[in-house]
Amino acid sequence: MKKAVPLDSGTGKNKTRDVLNNNPTINISQWCWCTQVNTYSENNVQEYLDSITVLETEFPNVTFVYMTGNAQTGPGNHYNQNLAQGYNRYLRNEQIRSYCIDNNKVLFDFADIDCWWYNPTSEEWELSTYEYFNGSITVTVPFEHPQYNLNQTGHTSYENCEHKGMAVWWMMAKLAGWHEGISLDVKVFLEGPFNGTDMNTYLNDLNILPLSQPYNNPPWNYSGTENVVANPNPDIIDWLLVELRDAPDAVSAIPSSIIEKQAAFLKKDGTIIGLNGSSNLKFNSSVVQQLFVVLWQRNHLGIMSAYPLIKSDGVYNYDFTDQADKAYGGVLGQNEISTGVWGMIAGDGNCDGQIDATDKSAVWETQAGEAGYTNGDFNMNGQVINPDKNDYWILNSGKESHVPD
Repeated sequence: MKKAVPLDSGTGKNKTRDVLNNNPTINISQWCWCTQVNTYSENNVQEYLDSITVLETEFPNVTFVYMTGNAQTGPGNHYNQNLAQGYNRYLRNEQIRSYCIDNNKVLFDFADIDCWWYNPTSEEWELSTYEYFNGSITVTVPFEHPQYNLNQTGHTSYENCEHKGMAVWWMMAKLAGWHEGISLDVKVFLEGPFNGTDMNTYLNDLNILPLSQPYNNPPWNYSGTENVVANPNPDIIDWLLVELRDAPDAVSAIPSSIIEKQAAFLKKDGTIIGLNGSSNLKFNSSVVQQLFVVLWQRNHLGIMSAYPLIKSDGVYNYDFTDQADKAYGGVLGQNEISTGVWGMIAGDGNCDGQIDATDKSAVWETQAGEAGYTNGDFNMNGQVINPDKNDYWILNSGKESHVPD
């Protein structure tokens, strides 16, 4: 990285040229501001932007990282309390941000990191600002959060330095080709084991849950090797097969849009978790368009999210249970299993996406009286008996999955 130097003389460009020409393995370059943007004009900052544009043309194999200036100028700050300079810095940083957004450039937003602090008590991020009258209107100006207003190291705090160090690591990892993957926080209920509040854990209590994923047979033919040495959580009720589809909209989320699948555990509160029995489910893929999730279960009709999953704090969230239209197909895709609570439909014993006579004759009747981990056990209590047929198959006969195919 290079500290910003006067640009009108060409000194900065020439020093960067010298470094890059004599070190051909360098593929990332960044000029770093100190407090220059407090007083620089719009033209000064434009010279900075134009200079990097020239270098990008000369060194096409180098990624040039743009940067905003620090945000230490503000009220009560030990470094500089000049509010007019803080306002100018804000405008110049916005100029740099806009240029990077409009031209798809890499930006290390140093100022933005300065202004935000995570409050462990409220568990929320706080933005530090002050009000400045610019001669015509009052403007809200961000500046360094008071929590960082220490002179522990170079006019700021150790904590702020740690945040910036983590941001640099993340940025460099991204530039090197690493991607975050997908973390899911999805909630769903199964009609069969639902007890009015959550789901019964009978299969877990009876110690009959398999230790390996059960979806390696038709119709899924899933080849994943997910397995555990022992059941990791007493609240697990069964395995699910989770499928991700990347498409512009739900109608287009057909099988050709599948990007990854994974077998996972379902807890009694409806949360889907990884094999360690506690963490969110994680995938290695990246989302290009919109992310839709499909859930398959061995004796309930499969469902797909009707809306794209929303990413918040790095996690894609979706709750199927609180509205009928959360499942593709609306009221046809799920059953209302309690007032205002929705769940996957029980009774698809042969897993063909339809609840019909075959589920009764070929599955429930052949397994009637059996105990264990069976598809005819629609309420998932470890036994295939009359309530499985009377309370679920009869109730749901004629229904089908609305997952696009």
